[in-house]
Amino acid sequence: MRTVFTFAIFVLWIRAAAAQGVFDPKKDYEQKYRKQAEAAAREHVTLGKYATGKKLHAAALLEYRRALSLDPNCTDAKKALLWKFEGGAWVEDPAALRKYANEGAPDAVNKALAEFDTKRNAMCAKAAKEFEEIANWALKKGLKEEAKSSWAQVLFYDDYSQKAREGLGWVQMNGNWVSPGDVAAFEGEAKRIAAADAGQKVGDASDVEAKTGWRLSKRTSKHFVFQGMGTDEEVAGYVRHAEAARAGFLEVFELKEEELADPIGGVFLKTKEDHISFLERWAGLKGRELDDERAMSGWMGWTPMTFDVRQGDQDAGFFPDWTIHCVIEFLFLQHFKGGNPPDWLQEGLAYWFTCRMTKSAKTNCITFETAAEGGEDLSDVLDWKSRMKAMVRGGLNPPIREVLEAKVNGLDGPKGVKAWSLVEWMIATRRKDFLKFVDELGNGEPQEEALKKAFGVRSYGELDELWQQYVRESY
Repeated sequence: MRTVFTFAIFVLWIRAAAAQGVFDPKKDYEQKYRKQAEAAAREHVTLGKYATGKKLHAAALLEYRRALSLDPNCTDAKKALLWKFEGGAWVEDPAALRKYANEGAPDAVNKALAEFDTKRNAMCAKAAKEFEEIANWALKKGLKEEAKSSWAQVLFYDDYSQKAREGLGWVQMNGNWVSPGDVAAFEGEAKRIAAADAGQKVGDASDVEAKTGWRLSKRTSKHFVFQGMGTDEEVAGYVRHAEAARAGFLEVFELKEEELADPIGGVFLKTKEDHISFLERWAGLKGRELDDERAMSGWMGWTPMTFDVRQGDQDAGFFPDWTIHCVIEFLFLQHFKGGNPPDWLQEGLAYWFTCRMTKSAKTNCITFETAAEGGEDLSDVLDWKSRMKAMVRGGLNPPIREVLEAKVNGLDGPKGVKAWSLVEWMIATRRKDFLKFVDELGNGEPQEEALKKAFGVRSYGELDELWQQYVRESY
């Protein structure tokens, strides 16, 4: 009887303790996580103050913003960002004049950045270890989903943490770690391509055949007229990619199915000689215009909208990539209606689509293999996010003005990847602002003013700060 009574008392004690939250592991986890996040925020403020003292204003801003992302109540970070105390609370001051660029001679800035990196790397290693301990504690308590918030912080501080990536559900793809969001995007686009219309086989001779004497496989869908030297099955595949790209474009820009419906032609060839013959016999190019295009892998013309592409020594993925790239450029230029859009935007958008749809960037408007940063090969798009994060973290990402105002031949590998990343950030997190930005440009607004109106920033530098914060937090 005494044993039963003792057990009953124990059960009542357990229930009372649970009611008080003593044995609630989720609450314990939240407390541990919040305490560590606040401690890390203070460390970032300390780093920011050090950077400010060295006139590394760009680096300091990122540290203060990072502190606020960890602890929204971090008063020291708000003060450092020149917030104002108004109505009993700290609020962002739209009139505050923050500095966005590092100051000093290049050698002095590089020396200061190296010293700052040493301090930041030590802080990052410590924070990664502490957040990992909390994640491991959560896993022992069976809190796999809750642990993800800590794994996300580990990955922020340690780009190479396999445990963090696995804990967050990342997977390996072609030797690269890919986030669950990107995997879902790839799978969604693959389904869109597979379900897209392949068009109907055409038996009648085309005007291309009539002018060149070739025998081509031909297919026509509602929006595309494609023909090529490959098989009918191959051309059908290109039509599917084109229709899927068009559907994706309408979705991103919130357009109706009947919009941008003018047909687009595509001609798929084998050799450089075929390409030149097409330009001479069908497109009617000659003189300097022909000389400029003969060495290229393909050509785009507007009357009517038509592109050609030659395979040469490229692999089988080249034609689908080129198809998507050209289709997106044609659609964007039609939708834009305001003359020539900035090159970074046109190219960045085309690469955003090919990255999602074919996991490639083979259309060489930008030569990623001969990037300015030491000849670094940036052709593997699955590696772009980690490379971009490393560039941002190391202060090596190209100045934003050089990207936004560059002509296409000035967009080397790093600038091209940053152009893609800016588009990726805008579409992923600021879609409505992105669409407003495009509309403002199309209405003739200068680019810097259009960005200010659409994104609520005061300068290129402020836009760059927001983008860099996204890269550090999300890549």
